[in-house]
Amino acid sequence: MDKSLLINGFEQALKSLTDALASPARSDLEKAGCIQYFEFCFELAWKSIRIVTSNQGLGDCSSPKACLKQAFAAHWIDHEEIWLGYAIRTQSHVAYLQCD
Repeated sequence: MDKSLLINGFEQALKSLTDALASPARSDLEKAGCIQYFEFCFELAWKSIRIVTSNQGLGDCSSPKACLKQAFAAHWIDHEEIWLGYAIRTQSHVAYLQCD
């Protein structure tokens, strides 16, 4: 995948999530859509971090947890424990969906 495409996709997904959260969800379908936007943003965020760390010679991070730890160490993100919590929940949710 084109690296600039991934990072631009992250920016667009983050805008979509921000727009979706600007007003309260009126239905379960809207709530599910917001959750999907969040999961998509999270996935693109750690993959964008992987690209930037590689480009800056900071080593290879091949998992969300490793990438988030590197981003925290580089002071790119705050609240490491919150990000890592999202990584665990997002991976568990994806694994659950793949079992069906």
